[in-house]
Amino acid sequence: MATVDLRGAIASIDIRTPELVKFGTLSGTPTATSWSYLTPTGNRVTVTGTRLRYDASGNPIAGTVSSVTIDAANDGGADLVITGLAAAASPLGSILRSSPLDFWSNVLSGNDVFLGRNTDGSSAKGVGLAGDGFSARAGVSAGGDDIIEMGSIAFGARGDVDRVGSGVSPVTSTYNGGDDEILGLVT
Repeated sequence: MATVDLRGAIASIDIRTPELVKFGTLSGTPTATSWSYLTPTGNRVTVTGTRLRYDASGNPIAGTVSSVTIDAANDGGADLVITGLAAAASPLGSILRSSPLDFWSNVLSGNDVFLGRNTDGSSAKGVGLAGDGFSARAGVSAGGDDIIEMGSIAFGARGDVDRVGSGVSPVTSTYNGGDDEILGLVT
């Protein structure tokens, strides 16, 4: 179960935007516990874990990812923090380089908790997310039971996924949504 914390968000976050997490260039030297990079749009993404190992190009090839932090616009603040992960580093590194939208399906396919900003003062214009990622992961036919606490900023939330199937017609898919709770704060 992952916890997605948006309480520090000062920038807008939308998981439907591939550039939010797409690998651009390494930032610093990867270590056994941390891998940091900049996206093509300047967001800083920091992946932490244990026993992380890399190939000659800096791609993670082994280890376990425990958290991911996204600093939108690389301004020094954590806009989105994902904790409680136990994901293999090898596929996540490849996904972030070649198919960043699939990143969300891989880390959010369980019963997750999302914490939105509950206080005024955020300059974030809005948040867009789906409890189980942007699209259904191959071989997965059911969503997790997510709790989404939207807080007081503009929030576009879907309890499960934004898209099911390949998007190519005529393909049929069966996907059973999870038992999700979406809670808001009226200000």
